[in-house]
Amino acid sequence: MWHIERMGRHVIAQYKVVWRDVASEFVPAAETTGAISYHNVHYVVVSNLDEACYIMTESLAPQINAVVGKLSPWIRYVQPRFIRYFKIPRYSPNRKTHKQLVSVGLRVSARRKLQRRT
Repeated sequence: MWHIERMGRHVIAQYKVVWRDVASEFVPAAETTGAISYHNVHYVVVSNLDEACYIMTESLAPQINAVVGKLSPWIRYVQPRFIRYFKIPRYSPNRKTHKQLVSVGLRVSARRKLQRRT
């Protein structure tokens, strides 16, 4: 019998913020293609690109990596439920600060794409 782990509609959602579960540091990325995440990747499903960039940018704060390092000092396992610990405010497209964070996230994503091509 075939067993497909964690498969559901959320897995094929177009917009997600993804990160590796075992890593030396927490490095989130905005996934916008609807790709199915590999089993060693965790994600948060969001409703659009702006929300993905907002959460990704908020999550890139050095303080979050410091906390992740303290929560999992031996194996660096970045648990999926950790996102609840940080109390990231819900995305609001009307807030100026959120718009600025989206802009930063878009630039970070574009820079990462350029780095992968070279």
